[in-house]
Amino acid sequence: MNILLIEDEHLAAQRLAKLLKELLPEATILDALDSVESAVNYLMDSNLAQLIFMDIQLADGTSFEIFEHVTPTCPVIFTTAYDEFAIQALRLGAVDYLLKPIKKEDLQAALTRVKQRNVPTILPNEIKDKYPSQRFMIKIGNQVKVIDYQEVNYFFSEEKITFAVLTSGKRYPINQPLDKLEMTLSNDFFRANRQIIVKKTAVAHIHTYTKSRLKLTLSPTFNEEVIVSTEKAGSFKKWLVE
Repeated sequence: MNILLIEDEHLAAQRLAKLLKELLPEATILDALDSVESAVNYLMDSNLAQLIFMDIQLADGTSFEIFEHVTPTCPVIFTTAYDEFAIQALRLGAVDYLLKPIKKEDLQAALTRVKQRNVPTILPNEIKDKYPSQRFMIKIGNQVKVIDYQEVNYFFSEEKITFAVLTSGKRYPINQPLDKLEMTLSNDFFRANRQIIVKKTAVAHIHTYTKSRLKLTLSPTFNEEVIVSTEKAGSFKKWLVE
């Protein structure tokens, strides 16, 4: 299932993306948008979303305003910290209305309702083969280069610039911060620490480190130590063998 998040609170979007990955490991989070304008533009240009989570209060208005410009063709689940918008949300045909902070069991129940509507799904690798949205563009001088996410072994941040390192060893700057990338990447990638997101095939060796931490050797070689914290070590090991 391809999921679109419309949420102007970064931490809330990050938490929702994490819960969704736990409940739907094979889902693809297409993007995390933070305004009415960006949501309208996205939905007018793309129909890949098969489920949309909409925070009601956005940076430039309410998500109800989105429906004044475009009608989503897939189920919508509204999220909010208030219950006063429930009737309006249901009138718009919402599958569910989740109150923040969203509980895992409530999210699971909402996803069950979506499945009961027999929403068709497209497998992630089918999407990657068929749609250019699984690629990103970089600018090199006066040229634009298109790169598939499958070519990337890891992303890292240095002096507030994000770089994609390809299997070939080449690295390119991209215009997305790691926090946003983390929410939209498939389960093939893992946020090892604040500086780097790695793909499974990039992990060449794992070494035990002090305080139950892990030290990774990556391919292609990364010029700094990659340390997985004690708190993340368990989930990293589990992710690696999934």
